[in-house]
Amino acid sequence: MMKTRCFVFMLLVGLALFPIDKAGAMQTSYSASPNTAPVSAATKSRIRKITMSHVDNDGEYLKYQDLTALMAKIDKLPDFACSIAIAFDVSDDGLAMIREGSRILMRVLNLRALKATASSSKMIDENCYCQKEYSYMGSDIKKPSILTVCNENIPLNWRNLPADTVLAFCFQANLIPVYRNAMAEFSASSIPEFQNVVKIVDNLKNQGIDIEAILEDTHGPVSGYLAGTSHTDMSFMLEIPDTNGLISRKLQESFPPIPGTNYVGFGPIDGSLPTLDPILVYGNGKVTLYSSNEVRTTVPRKTLGSLAFFRKAALPARGNCYFILKVDQQLIDYGISLAHQNPKLETLLKKYIHPIYFAGVSTTDDNGIQTIAYSNFSIPDFVTSAILITPCAALIPVIGNATREGRCGY
Repeated sequence: MMKTRCFVFMLLVGLALFPIDKAGAMQTSYSASPNTAPVSAATKSRIRKITMSHVDNDGEYLKYQDLTALMAKIDKLPDFACSIAIAFDVSDDGLAMIREGSRILMRVLNLRALKATASSSKMIDENCYCQKEYSYMGSDIKKPSILTVCNENIPLNWRNLPADTVLAFCFQANLIPVYRNAMAEFSASSIPEFQNVVKIVDNLKNQGIDIEAILEDTHGPVSGYLAGTSHTDMSFMLEIPDTNGLISRKLQESFPPIPGTNYVGFGPIDGSLPTLDPILVYGNGKVTLYSSNEVRTTVPRKTLGSLAFFRKAALPARGNCYFILKVDQQLIDYGISLAHQNPKLETLLKKYIHPIYFAGVSTTDDNGIQTIAYSNFSIPDFVTSAILITPCAALIPVIGNATREGRCGY
């Protein structure tokens, strides 16, 4: 019952924030918030010009969104939440907590920093598209916000990953400003429950768990990859920052390094596919987990950057994060082979599952965040596929139940 009430409550909040017009389209014209100064036409024009200069204006897809009105609507979240909570007979103290909690959340997340976005898709050559997206924040790019936790550009070396990489990522998050902002909001709150959050954090620090120190220790690039062409040759790497050695010291209490080395082995792990022989390496301001010592010591003979598709990807050498996805035909064939006991499903997969190549890098400048990606599909292709696949996927359980019922009846 409680889950149902919570779901209805959140649904009503969503409908209040994002009303639907008679035609079924999402409304985007909202009245300005009384607490928000109106944006002049000249300022809007300047923001649009800057934002649109970061995307391709001559491709097959182009979209610009002025988010000023939407953000003004989000400003009213505390009022909406409280007005809906009244319908559930929430007490006055409960309403005060909802209103204050909503305001704290909005100030900590600082979504108001986002002023406009633009996105584009342009064909470079056959089966290669350049996707661009820009989020304009202006001077707010330098303020603490959930949108700017990854705002430090660092050298990115994704091109040196193994050629058989399936998935790879790297990001550098700095949560310290957001954390400090949240603690300041809780401390200044007039609600005792929120003030107690600060006391709890202080008690944890006295017990040796310093959250801010942990965030400082983990401030740096987090990266990892998964590589291989089947379950028999899969390998991986996961690396997290450990600037001050807090994580290493804690891990070494349970997993001390082999004498004379900076690593500890855990394998081989019986029954795993592939047979894993993981190794944990300490030092150099980071902690790294490899699927085997061979993965740690072997330099790839062929790299991701040497492949034809990824040579086309004119991505920045520096950025705050990257994301790579490569599902080639060999991996697809292996996946389809697992469905050999169901010929109809195997035929369906062969018809609709195609290779996917995607490489994207995000960078930060003085006004916002730019994302550039290269893929073998365009944004319209992706949207169309999602529209077609979603209802089909929803039918799979129904078809499965009907099949089982038919067999039982027969």
